[in-house]
Amino acid sequence: MALVSYAGRKSNISPLHHQKVIHRDIVLTERARLHLVWYGKTLYVRRLNDEFLDWDYFSEVACGDEHLYHMATGFLLSYARLIEYPSDLDIPRTAGLINKCVTWHDW
Repeated sequence: MALVSYAGRKSNISPLHHQKVIHRDIVLTERARLHLVWYGKTLYVRRLNDEFLDWDYFSEVACGDEHLYHMATGFLLSYARLIEYPSDLDIPRTAGLINKCVTWHDW
C-alpha cells in the first residue's frame, strides 16, 4: 500500500517563523488530512499531542504497528521541520498546537 503525501517532499517544509515571514496564518486543524496543507494565506497544522512526546507511550503504541509507526514518525518529522529554532516553538505554543509547557530544551 503506497502512502500519500499531501505536504509534498519533506524538504519543502519551511519552519514556522518563515511561514509568518511570508504572512501565512497558522490555523489548528483536527483533520489529519489537512496537516501542512495551505490555501491562500492559511496553513493548516494538526496539533502535536503530548503522547507523541512521551517515549514510553509512543514506543508501546506506535512501535508495535509498522503502518502506525511510519505515520507517527512522519508526523513527528514534519514538526521537526516546522520547529527548527526557539522562535519557531513560540508559534505553536501560542496557537495551541503544542503543549505550552514544552521548552526549547525539551524540544
